[in-house]
Formats: sequence, structure tokens, C-alpha cells
Amino acid sequence: MICGSLHKDFEGESFLNQTSTSWETPYKFSGKEKDSETGYSYFGARYDDSDLSVWLSVDPMSDKYQSISSYMYVLGNPIKLNDPNGLEPYLLYNGNNSDIGVMSIYDDNGTPDDYTDDVFYASFDAKNAVTSTSNGKWQDGVYEMIDDDSPHTHGEDVDKNKIKLDSDNGSYGSEGIFRAESFQETGSNGKYRTGMGIHAGREDKDWETERKTLGCIRVKPEGFDKITDAIDKFGSLTNIIVVNNSSYSNSNQVKLILYDIPDVDPPLDLNEINDDINL
Repeated sequence: MICGSLHKDFEGESFLNQTSTSWETPYKFSGKEKDSETGYSYFGARYDDSDLSVWLSVDPMSDKYQSISSYMYVLGNPIKLNDPNGLEPYLLYNGNNSDIGVMSIYDDNGTPDDYTDDVFYASFDAKNAVTSTSNGKWQDGVYEMIDDDSPHTHGEDVDKNKIKLDSDNGSYGSEGIFRAESFQETGSNGKYRTGMGIHAGREDKDWETERKTLGCIRVKPEGFDKITDAIDKFGSLTNIIVVNNSSYSNSNQVKLILYDIPDVDPPLDLNEINDDINL
């Protein structure tokens, strides 16, 4: 009877929330607060019935992982993976039509095709100044990320000057690089770009005039840390959107995204964009 009574009153995760003291916290076993009206745990993108340990709706990102159950949590591997809000962040690089721009981080708020409700997380200095031997700046567009959970690193590899690639003064900075998928540029040249990504590095060089790349976007270490923080907070990176950087015939279509994204940094001159797009 005692066991039956306990099972009736405390099921699933609620059983684990029991304490032997009067101390109480709104954050339960899952680390989330329970909704006072429904009694369910709110994870940001969907509710969880902690008594039954089941989701009450499908994963809003389920279209991206069609081979995985839409009711599963972190691919069934909660020991290794973490998804605090059930959502995914993306990067926005606004090149300001110059070598130095601004990188911003947004969370898609569970609606990957709707930018109007996206949540602004952080913005920081970034630049896409390239060397004379490069294939040019990163072309405006939307690009899927390869390294979506953690940066790619190069071990003990060094450059021609024997400087470790993954070091403060190395090519990529001490943490490595977040790479995007390879792509072919739009336009008459149609150059194939591979290894494009976001990284820090060359801390011994002047930020304003040096720290050039072969096409990657360079950030400062503190900016790179904000990307990893966003992954910890929101989940895996999805895309990087590059605008006002290297124009081509369809660049204006990319600029249209800026109308919808809230809190774009720096603030937009909508009249100027209207003139460009000829709305």
C-alpha cells in the first residue's frame, strides 16, 4: 500500500523531485519550471508531461531530422547532448559594404521559415577583409553550417611560419573554426568555395588594418565565445546569413530578410534598402 500510494502521488520525474526537507524550488528535475495552470514543464518550444516523461507536441525542428522520432529528445543521447529550449540559433553577418561589419546571433524561436519572431542574443565585431591571393569576400546568401555543435580544430598543425593554427596568433584562433557547407558562388565566375567559416586568430595583428583571411569571417575571441555560449543556451547552429558584403544579382532577395529580423545591428536604413530593392 505504501508503494502504491507513492506511485499514485508521485509519478515519473515528480517522484525524483521529492525532498526530506521543507526547502522548495520552482526548478524541477528537468531544470525547468512547471506551468502553474497546466502542471506541465515548459521547455520554450514545447511542453513536457513530467509525470509520464513524454512531450505533448512534436519537435518544432522535426522537419530537419526526418529520420528521427519527432517526440525524441537530443537524438536519444541526453548524456552527451543538451537542448535547453528545443530551438536552434543562427548567425547574421552584416558586412556594411566594407571590410568591417557586425556579427549577430539569433534564435529562430522554433519557426525556421519566419524571421519576425526571432530572438536576438548578441552582436559583436567581425570582419571579412581578404588577402590579395584569396578568391574574394564571402558572397551574400544563406549558408548551412557543418560545425553546428562545436568548432572544427586542427590538432597540432602549424602554418608555414611554424605557428600553431589553433592558437591566439595562429590562423584560426585558440578555439578553431565554425565551418559552413561548401558552395558555388552565383554569377558568371561561379567560383567553388570550401573551408569558409568563422574564426578568431592573428591576435598579434591590428584589428582595423590587418587580420585578413582567404575568405572566412574573422571575429575577436570574445565574439567567438558568444557563439559557443549561444550553442550552449539554444542548441545547434543552423545557418549563417551574409548580407551587404559581396553582392551579386540576387543579393537584394537576401536583404529582404533584414526587414523581418528584429533588432538588426547596426540599425537598418530602410529607405536605402527600399531604393536598392526597388520595392
